[in-house]
Amino acid sequence: TIPANFANEGRDATLRAAKEAGLNVEHIVNEPTAAALYYAYKSGEELSGTYAVYDLGGGTFDISIINVEGKNVEVLAANGVSRLGGDDFDKALCNLVKQKFKAQTGEDLDDADFTKNDAEEEKKSLSKREKIVCRVAKQMIEITREEFEVAISSYISQAQMVCEAVTDEVNLRPD
Repeated sequence: TIPANFANEGRDATLRAAKEAGLNVEHIVNEPTAAALYYAYKSGEELSGTYAVYDLGGGTFDISIINVEGKNVEVLAANGVSRLGGDDFDKALCNLVKQKFKAQTGEDLDDADFTKNDAEEEKKSLSKREKIVCRVAKQMIEITREEFEVAISSYISQAQMVCEAVTDEVNLRPD
């Protein structure tokens, strides 16, 4: 599988690498399409219809619009952003914590005192809670979900624009 937004060069490089590794590659499948196929396989249900499947990974965002009739899958459109993913959300949370730490103490927060791994764990907590309190360098830093959403709003907008462009490409959006 490959990210949906891979250009021909990336696809060709993936094929070459697979051949050099001794793999016999029959098809290259976009990651969102592969996820839909896996879902259909695991559910045991026969899918029929047109689906939008997106993949927000650690570093990339991809979307595929697929039409499925039984075992026949046609990719109608695919696109993505090669530098948009959960890592960006983690960085945004780190920056938010650093800003609040500076406002509380007047000092800069050392990167080792609140790492991307810390941010990832706190980000997960924010998906379940309206606010979190992080203990950072002997300080208690409160972050609300709303503050976090503002911090990541440009990333969400990018993802929405890609989704709109892909659905427009196959005329799925209502006027």
